[in-house]
Amino acid sequence: MKKTLLLDGHSILFRAFYGVPPLTDSKGRPTNAVYGFLNILFKVLEEEKPDRIGAAFDLSRQQLRRTQLYADYKGNRKPMPEELKLQEGMLLDVLEAMGIPVWRIEGCEADDILGSMAKRMAAEGGDVSIVSGDRDLLQLCDEHITIVQPRTAKGRTETRRFGPDEVKEEFGVTPAEIIDLKALMGDASDNIPGLPGVGEKTAAAIIGAYHSIENALAHVEEVRPPRAQKAFLEHFIWPSFPKSWPPSIRTCLSRRGARRQTPQVFIPRRRWNSSVPMNSKAWRAVLRRSSQWRRPELRRLLQMQNCLP
Repeated sequence: MKKTLLLDGHSILFRAFYGVPPLTDSKGRPTNAVYGFLNILFKVLEEEKPDRIGAAFDLSRQQLRRTQLYADYKGNRKPMPEELKLQEGMLLDVLEAMGIPVWRIEGCEADDILGSMAKRMAAEGGDVSIVSGDRDLLQLCDEHITIVQPRTAKGRTETRRFGPDEVKEEFGVTPAEIIDLKALMGDASDNIPGLPGVGEKTAAAIIGAYHSIENALAHVEEVRPPRAQKAFLEHFIWPSFPKSWPPSIRTCLSRRGARRQTPQVFIPRRRWNSSVPMNSKAWRAVLRRSSQWRRPELRRLLQMQNCLP
């Protein structure tokens, strides 16, 4: 049984950028995000020991299909810092030299691509680990798909693995119910305000009891506490889903189930199967040319090549 490792590129890159102290090369260019990304990558490779690997990155917010449903989707996010933007191209060069396929698809978010690939690989009988801090991807957790959430602080990398049991313990709902939970409680990172007066604990209790927003609406006279029932009655018209529902909630729910579809248009099968073995000479050259990190850091990264499949 083959194991696949999928990387949520920007999610990892942002965590590395804010988790690793500033580093620069001999020309003063920032390198901390690339260094942190590779630290996370090598740690996960050592832990997971995958047979196959690929990474997905986002394109611009304006090109996302979900902004057509909700114009303010992710609208509260600040532009990528210039110090991080400079490192994005550097990282893509490194991944290419390592023979890791990178996917960027217009109109799709990286986690849409990752979810589609994960379900396909799992359907073929393999195990999949997805490295991402995106809570939406937790809906994929099952006996074959695991979400690995990385955390970098003060230069140290830690990971936390989520399966169905861990999702239930952490959030009080099943993986399939995660998106409904988010739609009710809101998510500041995606600029989803949620239902007024309904916080995380109340949302978890409602979804835990009724399993979906639709079923909660069908039993709205039973929904508690009273403020949550009032919010349901004020903001939803049942059963006229979805046209009359708040745009932010409709947009959030559009993520529900989408990652359980596996349209072949996402990733041509031939590209995935033609994975290239890591070219050590090529990626060492890229690292040295692009970064010129302090020698102990560069030496550590080069030694970690033994972790690669």
